Amino acid sequence: MGIGIGMRGIDLQKFLMVARERKVILLVRHTNEDSLRYVGMPGYYPKPALVKAKTADVNPPGPMRSVAGRMVKQDYVIAGLVVHPGMHPGAFKPTKRDKAMKAWHDGMQYLAAENKMPPMGDPQRPESWAAWGVGRAAACSAEWRWRVDVDPASRHYGCLQLDHAGKGWVYIHGDYDLKDVIVRGKETDNRRHEGQLHGVKNFTPLLPDMEFERIRSSLNQLIGADMVQHGAEAQFAWHGDEPVTVVFPDWTFLLLTDATTVQRWYEELNRSVLAEKGHDYVRDRSRMFHFGPQGMFAPGAMPLSSWG
Repeated sequence: MGIGIGMRGIDLQKFLMVARERKVILLVRHTNEDSLRYVGMPGYYPKPALVKAKTADVNPPGPMRSVAGRMVKQDYVIAGLVVHPGMHPGAFKPTKRDKAMKAWHDGMQYLAAENKMPPMGDPQRPESWAAWGVGRAAACSAEWRWRVDVDPASRHYGCLQLDHAGKGWVYIHGDYDLKDVIVRGKETDNRRHEGQLHGVKNFTPLLPDMEFERIRSSLNQLIGADMVQHGAEAQFAWHGDEPVTVVFPDWTFLLLTDATTVQRWYEELNRSVLAEKGHDYVRDRSRMFHFGPQGMFAPGAMPLSSWG
């Protein structure tokens, strides 16, 4: 399967509308395609800043269980939802399994108070995970409670659930992570505001003559869901290797398919990110195709597209 736009088509239209209205360039990291089916659906919510765990890549094969005296196959529908990787090791591609487990453990510092994380269970014994199903207040913010669905008969068994301010338990799907917000004509101006959101550090773009929060609110209002949850990556981190969609004010968009292409785009724009320089993808010859880094067959070379 080829690389898509990383969001729903109707949402790309909303990003284009906001980019044109605000005269900004919006960079959006691609979201797990399986998350998109849950956008705006009751009982589901985009991943907030206090959740660092990954969404599942695939639906793992379910076990056989006894129902009314006969054996039936249990189907789990968890792709696109935040899942406990210890309960579903097969929910992640082999190349991402270790990263998913690390993200889960690192992210638990915001949910579980120190030394209060329940013990790990056995993936083959659902009953060993019962302690994870108890609702607990998040360590970083008393407004949030969390638990994991530990009902082996549930199609979302193993998925994280949150309750915000007593509004009810919801499953968590991928959000739209902004890579950057760039004011047209001020492309080299990258500053940030340092704050907190739900008890977690939140770096937002400090934009000339406009507020980032107005852009975020406009996007969410048009989308009809809180898909843009927090600040942008370019205000605190080096480039990552996930695809990025670049949305321009002139109703066009560009796909940057990997870290090489993203880094090159920033260099051509003469824009720096607010982070210590990481791996130099552009000059890493192991990532170049035979045709060279600047040719039409270079990694991530994709033409500009327009909407409609």
